[in-house]
Amino acid sequence: MNGGGDLGTKGKYGNFLLDCSFKPAKGSNSGIFIRMGDRKWIPWLEVQVQDDFGKGVTKHTVGGVFDVSAPKVNAVKPTGEWNRMTIEAKGSKVQVVLNGVLVTDMDLNDWDTPNKNPDGSKNKFKIAYKDLPKKGYIALQDHGQAIEYRNVRIKKLK
Repeated sequence: MNGGGDLGTKGKYGNFLLDCSFKPAKGSNSGIFIRMGDRKWIPWLEVQVQDDFGKGVTKHTVGGVFDVSAPKVNAVKPTGEWNRMTIEAKGSKVQVVLNGVLVTDMDLNDWDTPNKNPDGSKNKFKIAYKDLPKKGYIALQDHGQAIEYRNVRIKKLK
């Protein structure tokens, strides 16, 4: 996307499996918002998508949940290569598989205090993640840098 704004679903999703491919340009930053409560996109849960090849792991690394949960490893491919990401949201559980590696496996119920992660570190969210909507919109974030998405598929789960 290039200056086109966030691209979101018309309908809301609760339990789902999202599968897509993405190719980040050098220095790109984006994300996939899931279960957004309204069209203002706030509050949100964002799975980070960006150019992170060769970098360490933080709470802002691709495949992690922005500012709250670092991925277990940085499994992104070199800049300019296609990556495959699968996000599964089922109840309070969220899993992210990046290029065949389970990088995030979290239970939102563990985030029971606003502005605080279970490890005691701070986050920027004024709501406890356990209180986020269990059903909402999904969107691809336009953060102003070049990134490509393809083969985006969403399957509702029971």
